[in-house]
Amino acid sequence: MDRKKETKTRQQNIEKGDKAMKIKYTKTRILAGIIAMITAATPVISYAADIGTEHKDTNLLILNLKSKGGTVVINDGEETEQSVKLDSYDDKLCVDVYDKDDVLISSEDAEENHYSYVFEAEADTVVTLDAKSDDGFEITSVEEDGEPESDFEKSAGTFSLPVFMDGDKTVSFEFKEKPADTENPEDIPEDGTEEFEVVPGEEPETAPGEESEEVTEGTPAPESEPEESDDIIINPNEESDAEDVEVNSEAEEIPEEGPTLPEDGNTDEMADPEPGVNPDSETDETNETEHFLESTASIEGLNVSDFSSSRLVVLADNQEDILDPEHLIGTYGNLYLLQYQSPEQAMNAYAYYQVHADAVEPDMTMTAASEQNVTELPAESGTNPIRALAEEGESATAQFADKVIALIDTGVQEGPNVVDRISLIDEVLTGNGHGDQMVRAITSQNPDARILSIRAMGDDGRGTVSSIVAGMEYAMDQNVDVINLSLYSKTNLANTVIDSEIQKAVSLGIEVVGAAGNDNADVKDYMPGSVDHAWIIGACDADGQKIDTSNYGRTVDFNVVADSTSEAAAKFSGYLAKNGADNVEINNGLIYGTDYVPSKPLPEPSPEPDVGDDDMDIDINEPDVDMNAEHEQVEGYPGANSTTVMEETVWTKDVWYDFKTYNPYGDAVTAECVTDIGDVSYKAGDSFEAEYDYTLKSRPDYHFTLSVIFTFTEDREATTICSDKAMSLLPPFVNQDRNEGYTGKVPEHTGETVDGGVYTALLGNEDFSLEGLLLPYNPNTFKVNNITDDGGFDINKPGRYTVTYEMSYFMYFDYTWFVQVQVDVVDPASLEPGVYITSRESTLFMTRKEDGLYGGYGNLFRLEKEKTDFIISCIDEDYEVGVISSNEALDPDSICKVSDNGNNTKLLTVTLPETLPDGATILSIERPGYVSTKAFMGGGWQDQEYTEGQLAVLSEENFEEFEDAVSGESKEDPEEYMQTAAGWSTVKKATVDGTLVSGKANVTNFGWQSTFPGSNYGTVQASKSASKIANVVSTAGYNVNPADIKDFSFACASGHNYLALPANSTYKCKITVEVQKNGSDFRVRLSCWFDKPSDGQGNYQSFYGSTYVNRVTKGIEFRIYKRMAGKGFHASTDRVGDLSTSFSIYTDAQCKNLEATVRVKVDKEDANNDYVSAYASVTLDPGRYWVKETYRIVGTQENTDIYPIRITESTKSPAKLKDVLVGDPNDFPSLTNKDNNHYIYNQPWRYYGELFRKLCGTDKDNATPVEGAVFRVEYSSEQEDTADNKDAFKTAGTHYTWYFKTDAQGKVIYDEAHLLKTWTHPDTGKVYKSDPLIYFYEKPALPQGFLRATEMWAPPQYIMNKNTLYFKVMGVKNSQGVYSLPYCKIAYSELINGHWDVNWAKKGGQSWKEKEPDVDHGEPGVNRGAIFNTIKNIKVSVKKTSSAPEDVMNLEGYSLEGAEFEIWTDKTGGSQVTMYKDEASKKPVTRLVTDKDGNTPEYYIPVKSNATYWVREVKAPAGHKIAEPQPLKITLPEDAGKLKEVAFEDAPEWTDVPDAAVEKLNSKGQPIGGVVFKVQMYDGKYDTPEACPANKLEKTWYLESNEEGKVIFDELFVPNEYADECDTFYVDSNGKIVIPVNATLTMQEIKAPADCEIDDTVMLWDTSGKVIQIKRHYNKPSPASIRIKKKDADGQTPLANVTFELTFKKQSEEFTPNADPDYKPLLKEGESIQATTDSNGEIHWENLDHGTYIISEVETVPGHTLLPEPIEVVLPLTMTDEEVKENNVDTSKGQHDEGYTGDWYFFDVTYEVTNSAQFVMPTTGASGFWKYGLIGMGTMAAIVAGVIVYDTQTKNRRRHKKYKK
Repeated sequence: MDRKKETKTRQQNIEKGDKAMKIKYTKTRILAGIIAMITAATPVISYAADIGTEHKDTNLLILNLKSKGGTVVINDGEETEQSVKLDSYDDKLCVDVYDKDDVLISSEDAEENHYSYVFEAEADTVVTLDAKSDDGFEITSVEEDGEPESDFEKSAGTFSLPVFMDGDKTVSFEFKEKPADTENPEDIPEDGTEEFEVVPGEEPETAPGEESEEVTEGTPAPESEPEESDDIIINPNEESDAEDVEVNSEAEEIPEEGPTLPEDGNTDEMADPEPGVNPDSETDETNETEHFLESTASIEGLNVSDFSSSRLVVLADNQEDILDPEHLIGTYGNLYLLQYQSPEQAMNAYAYYQVHADAVEPDMTMTAASEQNVTELPAESGTNPIRALAEEGESATAQFADKVIALIDTGVQEGPNVVDRISLIDEVLTGNGHGDQMVRAITSQNPDARILSIRAMGDDGRGTVSSIVAGMEYAMDQNVDVINLSLYSKTNLANTVIDSEIQKAVSLGIEVVGAAGNDNADVKDYMPGSVDHAWIIGACDADGQKIDTSNYGRTVDFNVVADSTSEAAAKFSGYLAKNGADNVEINNGLIYGTDYVPSKPLPEPSPEPDVGDDDMDIDINEPDVDMNAEHEQVEGYPGANSTTVMEETVWTKDVWYDFKTYNPYGDAVTAECVTDIGDVSYKAGDSFEAEYDYTLKSRPDYHFTLSVIFTFTEDREATTICSDKAMSLLPPFVNQDRNEGYTGKVPEHTGETVDGGVYTALLGNEDFSLEGLLLPYNPNTFKVNNITDDGGFDINKPGRYTVTYEMSYFMYFDYTWFVQVQVDVVDPASLEPGVYITSRESTLFMTRKEDGLYGGYGNLFRLEKEKTDFIISCIDEDYEVGVISSNEALDPDSICKVSDNGNNTKLLTVTLPETLPDGATILSIERPGYVSTKAFMGGGWQDQEYTEGQLAVLSEENFEEFEDAVSGESKEDPEEYMQTAAGWSTVKKATVDGTLVSGKANVTNFGWQSTFPGSNYGTVQASKSASKIANVVSTAGYNVNPADIKDFSFACASGHNYLALPANSTYKCKITVEVQKNGSDFRVRLSCWFDKPSDGQGNYQSFYGSTYVNRVTKGIEFRIYKRMAGKGFHASTDRVGDLSTSFSIYTDAQCKNLEATVRVKVDKEDANNDYVSAYASVTLDPGRYWVKETYRIVGTQENTDIYPIRITESTKSPAKLKDVLVGDPNDFPSLTNKDNNHYIYNQPWRYYGELFRKLCGTDKDNATPVEGAVFRVEYSSEQEDTADNKDAFKTAGTHYTWYFKTDAQGKVIYDEAHLLKTWTHPDTGKVYKSDPLIYFYEKPALPQGFLRATEMWAPPQYIMNKNTLYFKVMGVKNSQGVYSLPYCKIAYSELINGHWDVNWAKKGGQSWKEKEPDVDHGEPGVNRGAIFNTIKNIKVSVKKTSSAPEDVMNLEGYSLEGAEFEIWTDKTGGSQVTMYKDEASKKPVTRLVTDKDGNTPEYYIPVKSNATYWVREVKAPAGHKIAEPQPLKITLPEDAGKLKEVAFEDAPEWTDVPDAAVEKLNSKGQPIGGVVFKVQMYDGKYDTPEACPANKLEKTWYLESNEEGKVIFDELFVPNEYADECDTFYVDSNGKIVIPVNATLTMQEIKAPADCEIDDTVMLWDTSGKVIQIKRHYNKPSPASIRIKKKDADGQTPLANVTFELTFKKQSEEFTPNADPDYKPLLKEGESIQATTDSNGEIHWENLDHGTYIISEVETVPGHTLLPEPIEVVLPLTMTDEEVKENNVDTSKGQHDEGYTGDWYFFDVTYEVTNSAQFVMPTTGASGFWKYGLIGMGTMAAIVAGVIVYDTQTKNRRRHKKYKK
């Protein structure tokens, strides 16, 4: 398809709800779609797309005959006339079509053709349909495009309907038997039906002729029995299976509100009432809201089984188009799913939505092609894919950016290539395996394919129309690149929505790939195979040959190597997604062209394809698919597997025809004769029958049979087949006998070459001419046409030359053959000595008397003494003969003697001397003083009006006489023989003087004196001798109208070398007048023979011509006078014909018995007072006559008056009409005139009043007139109607130009009040001048013709219509086909981007109706149309601002660019308004998009009336929220052409920050206050702290944890010491601190209390998630330890192997549930641990929790004592600054709790133990011992304990001190 050859560019911004593109189908596809729609009585919808509107030269008229009982004639009386009727043959009803000669040209099965016939007509022409009922029948219904014809009155016997072909049209006729006469016919209404009343709550009374049936609510009405009569064919479709239909007996709740009226109460704008509902009848409340309960005629022809689901899928612009919302169960975009109570109700609704929706189809069951014997699904499956789609669409936000293939199938398993899965029919995603097969096929060609699985078919391989359509909608929403449909079905009613969805996807730039199907049939009958816009893929084997099961046809793009078309389509989808549409390589081992021919022999195709179970293609059709496709038909050939009977006529003489190879289809098929023909009789009238089998070479599976009846005829011209040999056979009268006396051969066949003999020319004889060579043929019968090959002839070069001449029979130029002669150029010196004789004149011939040797010019005979006498002849009667000699020694006068034989021949006697001169002597005969043309070629042909068959009836003798008369050898009339055979006899013969004129030069005369132009044809001017001829006729007692005597032509009646007449010359002549009689018929025959006398140039040819005058009468001359009304009105246009018309004169009042016909011609003109007048006469015998004008003069109304007249013996001749008229002349409108004369007036068509209106609006009620617009209106009077009104101005030009100004009602009226005689353009200053108006008497009037309207200027607030609009003024024809009104209508026959509204209800030239006289103008007129000149489009733009601070807008996450806006009719609902980039509204856009400054482009809205639209933000820019819709109020015309800027301020998006970003705890889960964090914010998103670039650092903050350990983003938690270093916070419009989105936050601990370790881990947050997650952060306690140094009594020696026990007496803080699970100290409270001193006498306990510990010595070495008291230690040890200074403590091993307590913390404690223990302090002095020195054991313990207790108490007080903020 062409679309696939173009680069495909995705249109991302196309509105998803747009209607599918309209497309041009091929004629075959159009016819199939149209016929399908005809069966549902729907109008034909023409899809034009296009694409851009493609102009069509022809349109289709579909004629639908609903029943027998009548005939419809198309274009009665024209060349294209055809008659259509229904007729029965052997119980079979056929649509029969006859041509204008009543020859049957077509007879097709009515049911298969949907009772319809398709007629192709030229676009923008009028096709006339004349319907006539048979006896006993009447026409009961006429519909055009589904609408009843308004002019039709029911129960009519005839009806004529002109159909204006401005598009495809459907017209239906219904015939019924006439009802029996009723007793009270006056009680029957005009529509032919009796009225009866329906009482609410009661059963309606049965209408006459109908049977009553009870219908229970909730139960389908029983089907009525069809009538046995053949006359009415209503529903030819199969019966529905009522038992299989499940009916929902519980009706859904019905809304209380019914349809509402328009605000103004005008019901004209309401939608058509639903079918089956009488809008005038009273109904109960239920019936007012429940629609489509009653059946209508519109469902006739529908198949109830198609509607078993009781559901419809509808495509409509908006929900307002859904008439019955009570049935709506699912909606998505412009897709609607409707559930009805029964199939019948769904059928009623289907008929309605076919007219009022974009597309509709029943929600039919779709089945997998491979599934066998699957149980029928219930009508109500419970699934609602449209609702599922809507729910999924609301939650689904993912739009795929990469190339994704949507696989609409049975579902798939998870896999690496499956990016997402969804089911629209159930909760299952995996399916039955077919989808997985398709995934494998896709990935075989595209391993990286990304596949979106959409489950729309169940595990049983079945789905519905709604599920497939819902799957496609979901795929389009997800922005996929390819949609794969490995499924197929037979085309029927259930395909309009699927077709539209495919086109919609393609319009969005999505490639749709469909399987061709596996039925070995033409895809034209399959879906999606028949869709041009999809890639349709068939299957082939590895050699590229289509597999047996694969479908084929025009729309199949490629065949792919696969086992089935589903696999082939999936492979192609993978290939397409990977390589693109522009890179498809074919014939490469995978993809093959459908016309690919493999190099090796192909296997024979299987006659019955075997579709195995492994073929999982999804067949969305009924199970009983016609696998053999028996009804398939390729255009130009009979149907597949069909047998057709044909008849052929063969010439009896055609013995060369080979009947065994009969093949009327050419090389495209192979033919085989299966009949043994045997011997053929070739006898006229005999016939035999033969049978032939044919096979299409391109489709080996396509076979058909012809049974041919061959009949023989003697008339070659009546044959239908003829061999080339027989076709070239010369007719029997062109034979050798015609050349009697000459030696030339007449062949049997044209084109043959025969030998013409040998001729001699003497070397150097410059007078010799090949054109003068005398061929051996009778020059009066055969003519030399020309020399086709001169063989290189050179008179100055000796040798033999072969020269070829073309010869023909003189009466028929086409009967030609070739004569080949040898011409020897000889040197006389080379001849043998002797005397030779020749002719130097081509008109002289010689025959040797002794032996009959014949010759002349070009012949050279040697004289012998015994043979010297020659008979000389000449083509002229008067001639002289002389002889000259080439040798002076031989005097011709002394040896030659010429004498006259008395029969136009002469005798030449040559007496040779005894002694001859040396060498050769040439004697040449000549015509002294004669100069010849020496040219026999050209001239003398006599083309005859008689056919070969007519001449064959003449006897041989008569034919020869006829031939002699034609050739001029006889002066007998050549037509006499033909007349005698026809029975005519001459009763009077005489001659009159006349003149003739020769024609233009067509030959060159070679005269004796000079050459001059000649003509061998001309005209006999009989009209100039008309009165003389009439007098001759009158002397015989007859009358002839001189006006009937016309000039006639003449032509050459003789040939050879005579001269033609000088061109363009006039001569006197004699005209022979013959009055002839044949029974009661009379005629006058005129003929003329003309012979121009010879003159100084030479002799001339003879000429002849003849004609007939058939109008011959006897009696009184009766004159009819005609005059054109309106004085000079006719002169204003060529559309009014001249005053030439016909009158018929009858002898009965019924005008059936024709007496005479009178032709009035304008050459009898009698000008008087600016009138054009004419008259004609006829001779009538006395008696009563009725005169009727039977010809309507072009451009005038039809004269229907019939004039009774009486002719008596005393009537004075010539008699005028009023002299013999019977009755009052005032009773005849055509005779009524103010002149009160005897003229019959012809009334030219004329048009008064309004031409058109200029309005602003979209329909009648909303339109407002536009005053002050100026139009240029041009008139052309092109005489012939043209197919396109524009052609009138191309061929004839403009005859009048006027300038008109619209009035307050927007009207342009053809009168002086609206005419601008001069007009100055307000903008350019240019002055325009109008021509005068055309007047009919005293009133402006337009004659018939063509108008061209151009708007020159529009008021400032309106758009000037730049289109040039064409329409024509035409006569009004009434329903009987009579042009009976003297007034015209205007028909708009072309819509060129303009808005024309004719009658506000129907478009086209046939919608006009007559109305009452116009009070303003006083003349009958017609409803006018309107030119919709819209006001200037409104320009709209959006200005986007943000409430975010400037520093926030500088961040990457915030922008004004990329906001998207749509315009809608309502704030929350309604329909979207289309905008345009250009003022001409040719480049639609759906959204306004902001730039970096927040400004959108300025787009146009074509607004027609005041309105308030709503601008909706559908996509916010980065970092912002969508704003509320803003109104766009438009007031017209004030706002026309102005820019309407709509302001939007968006609130910024912020990251949601919880109460605390960090919760600070110690390892035991206790909160830690006072921990300081450094927080940094970077612009952008980064994964790690190290990745955050320094140049993107925007903010640095310092935050301190509170007493609950929480870090809060608040200025209150900024430590004072960091206040100067901390940046300001971001705040919103309410002053609240916020965090921008799409940023990165880092947080690091930089300060903590001394009893905690600082955790410098950097935490990171990404704010693009718009929520900051709280983080728990632990600080471990500063590590504490105790060291024991055991020494001997000397205090110096380390003491090893002494055991001490450490007991954790009490922890300083308890563990909480929030404790750090990773914190594990050495001891828990109450636990103990023992250790033994090492060789250094030391023990070191580390990782000690903070708290109180007990150290006890439990075992010592011999000779030593244990410590009497344990040592109690509190960790850590704290000291104030004063204590540190007082004791000179080394602080390098401590930690200063700066900013918190101000104390020093020591975490490592050492004890030296001898017999007593002393605590070693880290002092700066010498000993390092505690200041109290060495004391007793108990004392020491007390002192140490006192210190620890004090320190512990101090620490506790610090811990509970309120945190300073």
